[in-house]
Order: sequence, then structure tokens, then C-alpha cells
Amino acid sequence: MPRTKKRVAKSVSTSAKKGQEITFEGQVDDTSKISTGLFSFDLALGGGLPTNRITEVYGWYGSAKSTLVLYLSGKILAGVKGGRILELETENGFDPSYARMAISPSGFSGKVYFTPYYSVVKGKKEAIPDDLRADTTLGEFAKYEPSVAVLDSVGGIIPVKEVEGDVSDALMGLRARLMAKFMRKSSYLMRVKPEPSHAFVVNHMHAIIGGRGVTTIGGDTIKFLASTRVRLSTDEKEDDGSMIVRGHLDKVRFRLGSFGLDWQCYFLAGYGIHVGLSAVVDCLGFQLAKKDNGVVSIGGKSFGRFSKMLEKYDDDDLFKTFHDVLKREIKV
Repeated sequence: MPRTKKRVAKSVSTSAKKGQEITFEGQVDDTSKISTGLFSFDLALGGGLPTNRITEVYGWYGSAKSTLVLYLSGKILAGVKGGRILELETENGFDPSYARMAISPSGFSGKVYFTPYYSVVKGKKEAIPDDLRADTTLGEFAKYEPSVAVLDSVGGIIPVKEVEGDVSDALMGLRARLMAKFMRKSSYLMRVKPEPSHAFVVNHMHAIIGGRGVTTIGGDTIKFLASTRVRLSTDEKEDDGSMIVRGHLDKVRFRLGSFGLDWQCYFLAGYGIHVGLSAVVDCLGFQLAKKDNGVVSIGGKSFGRFSKMLEKYDDDDLFKTFHDVLKREIKV
């Protein structure tokens, strides 16, 4: 996060120089962006999340990846008539109650299509391999309507050959080939899909075997075709699971802007991504607010202990001050 108290973004001119004329021909559409509602995230993105693109969100387990993706999916489609979220969950742990909680703060009101785990044949459940489920999801995504596809997660994908084979079978590269096809077809479909649409891929990090550092799974095509790659980590975790979620943009294609690539938001246990508390941690990060012995203040005005602010999560007036300070002090 930038630590300067008051910072003005450099003006980046997208117009041609004096006497120079650049004309685009053919089918060239301007890139539309949607605000995430998270101030520092929008800054890092250069004005918001681009529509009709693919975003990979990854990090260690427990870093609010799925929660953030569901929130962003709802944010993209908030107020869009007929927009649908298409959930391809591969970890056999989808919870509609949790998904409803995670999506609700976005303002989305609509349908979430869950790609079935199984079919029923002669009264008996038969599991559906994930490559076939991916085809079903993309079939829904191909419909001419604004929609957001979510694949959660790459590590849980079980292809047909893995289901039919033995545990001892060598099937290296199978998941990567499946993901390469999923990424290419998603990107292809979004060339003509109505805006705003998007595709999210949730991924995990793991240590590089025999080497240093970490990497993600599912092959390099994910890295190539994702226009945005978001890495998450956590900080200042409370006993109930509430925490600061810190993000870093490893990739933003065609980004305009001069702010850093780091950002943060707040995950409130039992609520999801909280925009008001995210504004508080942004003010602290930009040094527009102070926290002494747990007490948050701006310009000498105290807002009480941060732990008590968590209890007042539904007090919009409390957080309005922090939103106003960010808009006033951070010029873009």
C-alpha cells in the first residue's frame, strides 16, 4: 500500500502528441471498467475491473479467495437485468448459505446457476467428471446474456480419465490441458458476450518442489490469458476469523495509472467483504487516519477502538467519513 499522506496520480495522456493523428479501423471497442467498491483495489487496477475479461485470483488457503470472487461477481452484475452468476465448484464443498452471504454486500439480485455435481440415472446418483461439468458451464456462459462464470478451484478439477483410471496412473498435464481449453473458450465467448460479463478462476499456491518460491497449478495458459492476476494474503486476523485481506496485482493488462499494485480490503466474519471497514483500513494504509492502542482517529476526531467498529458494521454514517476522506485526499 502507498504510505504517503496525500498523493496525486500522474496524468497519463492517451491522446496523440500535437500534430500526430492516430486512427483505429476495424472493430475496436473501448474497454469498460466497473468499480469494485474497494478504493485501493480500484486504484491498483487503474480505475476498476475490466469487463469481458478473465481474472485469476489465487493465494494460500483461507485467504478469502472464494469470498472475494463471489463479491466481485455480484458487483459486476449488480443492477443488470437478467445477469447470472455461473458457479463451477470443484471442491465438493459449495454452501448456498455462505455464497448468499458473500454475494449480498455487492448489491446483486438475481440467479446463481450451480453446475450439477451428479446426474440421476434410474434413481441412482452418478457423479459427473469436472471436464464434462466445465462443458455445461461454458454452454450456459455461451448464452447471449450478461453473466459471470466462476471456476473454483483449479486444484479440485477431476477429469474423466482420472475418474476412470487408477490412482497409480500417470496423468501428468491432464488438468493443464483442460484449463487451457477452458481459458481459450471463455476468452473466445467474451468477444461477443453482452457487457458486463467476466470469468474468474480461483487457484492455490504451493511451494516449488526442489526449488525456491511458490507457483500456481493448472498450466501457463491461465497466466497468459488472464488479463488480471490477483494474489491474496491475510493480516491482523481476529479470533472470529475477521481479517485484513491484502492483495497484489501480479498482472494487469493494458493498465493506465501510476499507483502501486498493492491494495487491501476487510473480510468481516459472518458478513463477507465489508466496503466500509475496507475504507477504514485504506485510510490507515494511506496514513489519512491513525490507530493508537487500537483507537482509530482522523484529524484528532476519535472513532473508537477498531474492534468496536467491527460491531457497528451496519452503521453507514460511521464509515461515510472514511469514504469521503479517501475521495477528497487521494486525487486521481
